[in-house]
Amino acid sequence: MTDSKAENFKFGFLTESLLTEAVSDFMTRKVFVCGPSSLKTSVSELISEDNLKFENFQPLFAPVKPGTGKKLQVSLLKSHRKVEISSDKPILNALEEAGIYPPSGCRMGICNTCACVKKSGTSSIAGVSYSGEETVRICQTTAESDLELEL
Repeated sequence: MTDSKAENFKFGFLTESLLTEAVSDFMTRKVFVCGPSSLKTSVSELISEDNLKFENFQPLFAPVKPGTGKKLQVSLLKSHRKVEISSDKPILNALEEAGIYPPSGCRMGICNTCACVKKSGTSSIAGVSYSGEETVRICQTTAESDLELEL
């Protein structure tokens, strides 16, 4: 499917027809893949293992035991919404559970697709706390207090 806002770009899951359209001889080429596990799975179903190489990164987020988090309020300034989330999950996951789907990509803190400005509150990434205004990658950041995000 195409989007008129992004002319000549395709959106959706990777398929054989999409690859064939982009690179007709993709089956004979070496393919290097870096991305979320869903992308790696799709590609591994389409490309011979002999021609496939993966680059793997580890997420920055060190998860807390589920159920041990505090309930906190996140104010989404651009959409004028307030959501209660748990401090034991990355903000992105908690927002998605509440039915809010901000832009995201790798979910490992690398691509910056989910980056947004935190206007106030305390958050943490990999166990290190940060207060005040800053840019945060919500796929890897947890809330330690009520937050205001420019989302």
